[in-house]
Order: sequence, then structure tokens, then C-alpha cells
Amino acid sequence: IATHPNENWSMDFMNDALFVGQKIKTLTLVDNFTRESLAIEAVWRLAGHGVVAALLKVADEKGLPKSIRIDKRPEFTSKALDQ
Repeated sequence: IATHPNENWSMDFMNDALFVGQKIKTLTLVDNFTRESLAIEAVWRLAGHGVVAALLKVADEKGLPKSIRIDKRPEFTSKALDQ
């Protein structure tokens, strides 16, 4: 449980489709204390390096949190994220 801003973030992927049927993926990043949406990246595909780039963009403005909460699905399994 977060007790102050920028202590703990949550990160997840969501999938959707455009009217024409093309699938898109969004990466959402939320501060668990303030409930502020820190980032929403909408892309056709997003590899580990893209996730890292999105995190670093937010970290440049906010700093890094103590922890980031993710679900245990394989989409966050990446050498780039591990580094």
C-alpha cells in the first residue's frame, strides 16, 4: 500500500481494436497513491525496450518509484525490463 506519491506505481497492458478491426495495445502507468495516470502509450506493438522508454520518460519528470506493481503475465518478461 502506497503512503505517499511516487512510492509505488502500477503498470499494465490493455488491448483494444479500432473500428476497422486493427488491434492496438496500450501501456498504462498509474501512481498508486495519487491515482494519477502517469502515462498511456498506445501502439501497434510494444517490446521491452518500448516499455523501458516509457518508464524513463516518466522518471525524467517524476523520478523513479520504490517499486512498480505488475501482474504475473508473460508480457512483462523481458531482458530490457530486467536490466
